[in-house]
Order: sequence, then C-alpha cells, then structure tokens
Amino acid sequence: MCDTIVGMICNVENCTDTSRHTNGMCYSHYYRWTTYGNTDESHRTRSNATWEDRLYDGRWERRSGPLETECWIWTGQLDQTGYGVLKYHQKAYKAHRAMWAFHNGPIPEGKYACHKCDTPACINPEHIFIGTQGDNMKDAKRKGRTRANRGRSDDEIRMAKAMVRGGMPRSKVAKHFGIDTGSMTRIMQGVLYANVE
Repeated sequence: MCDTIVGMICNVENCTDTSRHTNGMCYSHYYRWTTYGNTDESHRTRSNATWEDRLYDGRWERRSGPLETECWIWTGQLDQTGYGVLKYHQKAYKAHRAMWAFHNGPIPEGKYACHKCDTPACINPEHIFIGTQGDNMKDAKRKGRTRANRGRSDDEIRMAKAMVRGGMPRSKVAKHFGIDTGSMTRIMQGVLYANVE
C-alpha cells in the first residue's frame, strides 16, 4: 500500500528529505530502490549492471506455493495485474519473463510466459512455461480459472465488486470468491464481466 503522507522524514538513514513518496522513502530513495534494488547512491550510475545483478539483487523471496518447488515471489515493483516489474538500463521488463529468459534464452516473439503456479508475482523459472495465448487459455480452463469453469454468476460478480468498492482489499475479495487477484483487478477495471455492474 502506498504511503503518500507529505511532511514526514524519509526512513532511509541520514536522509532528511521531508517530501515523502512511498514505502516511507523520499522520491530519490524510492527510485533507487525500484530501479537498482537498494537505496545506495553509488548505484545511480551503475550502467554496467548485468541481468544477473538485477535479477538476484534481493527483490524476491522464496515462499511455499501450489507446486512442489517454492515460488520466488517478486517483492519489488508490481504492475496493476500483480506481475513483477524489473527496470534494466532505464527500460521496464516483466520480471518473470526476464528470469525465464536469463535461465533459458530469449522468448520467441509473440509467445507468452505462463505460470504453472498461477501466481503472477512468481519468477521461479521452473514455474514458467512458454506458449501461445491459446496454450495459456487451455491451461486456465484445465485448472478451472475460466469464467465457464468457475461458474461465477452475475450476482457473485456484483457482490465482489460491491465488496471492493466498500473498501475490502481486492486480494481478500478474490480469495473469498476463488478468483485470482489479477482477475479481480481486471473485473474492477471492466476488462472482465464488463456487462455486470
């Protein structure tokens, strides 16, 4: 959750900036943290960082998940749908795609990096497979993640939307209805179930 309180002191040691941005940091320290993985000023000009430096700089942690091996959950910046975002040489990449490519080689153009574990923030290359949009949809159907398989009625979607609008966190609402958080976000954006108010 973003903390946008202005007038507080940045929580990075020896920083006296009172223009607080997010996560208790001033804008400069927050930028360094999202771009380089830490708040050390020496990283500002670190243009020689490798992919390995960026992927293994401590912005993910191991957690148990639905598969036998652990998920590697990205703890850095996330996009609106819950996927990790990695900045490298001033360009943003999906962290799970970057990690898979680092371990396995380039992802063919037009292909998707799909999650076996159904956890968007996971970057464990063992949990990712490369496929087409059709492969991803077949995987979703097999796992019961499609609208038809979930059997969500319009009334359930209305109730879920009302709960989120009422202040309940999307993640809790999604869990309550057995919907992944990314889908709950897309429901609230009107991408899914657009006809249900």
